[in-house]
Amino acid sequence: MKTRKKGVILIVEGVNEQVALGGILQRLADELNLRISVVNGDVTADYGSDPSTIRRKLGDLVKKEMQRSSFRKEDVACVLQLMDTDGAFVPSSAIIERPIGSETSKRRGGQKERSFQYTEKNIYAKNREKAEERNMCKSRNMMLLRGMRETCGIRYAAFYMSRNLEHVLADESGNPPPEAKDLIAEEFNDMFVEDLSMFKKFINDPAIAKFNTGTGDFWQRYNQSWEYIEQKDSLRSLERASNLCLLVEILERAGKGEELRELFS
Repeated sequence: MKTRKKGVILIVEGVNEQVALGGILQRLADELNLRISVVNGDVTADYGSDPSTIRRKLGDLVKKEMQRSSFRKEDVACVLQLMDTDGAFVPSSAIIERPIGSETSKRRGGQKERSFQYTEKNIYAKNREKAEERNMCKSRNMMLLRGMRETCGIRYAAFYMSRNLEHVLADESGNPPPEAKDLIAEEFNDMFVEDLSMFKKFINDPAIAKFNTGTGDFWQRYNQSWEYIEQKDSLRSLERASNLCLLVEILERAGKGEELRELFS
């Protein structure tokens, strides 16, 4: 009787993460049943999310995906989450108030008015006070999630893209329209889905992985990667960086049949 593949639930913010990375990550962990749950939004920046509710919201997402995928708890090796930093950790002095205009960005699943524009030095917002509130909420929630090791009784770890998917994958430092975002995701998948060694070289490049990616304790490298992006009074959460290579490491280890209990203990 064929053994059922262990499941992995990957939570991402939008469809483009699925387009850009889904096929590549599944190939890297072919022995796993990778399920990508698209949130279509950022739960960490939801003004209704705070330390008292973010755990429950994450748990609800996981339970919904488990039901959709017919997973039992024992079927799931781990839950992984990939989040955009969106400049959440920058000092208030980096937030500049200016009119953004009434332009709406068409997204799959609806329209969302643009409230922020980003550069590597500043966040431009229609309302500075609301931007500060968003950053306080988002940074607090991200720090809470990255410190968690379990959700719904399943091993859990959180990872980031800074400032966002397009910035990391294509060094797109502006504010590309939705059509350009779609194209970046498709081109990234086309470039690397058949060349996994080049993909791993790309995500381990010091231009992206700005921490010690060498051998050593996984959680030391994990914490170092988050401490880099969270550094107080820095602009790092607007600059290009990601710890995606550590997400890939967990997938590969689980895909090789490694028991993750010791890693997450």
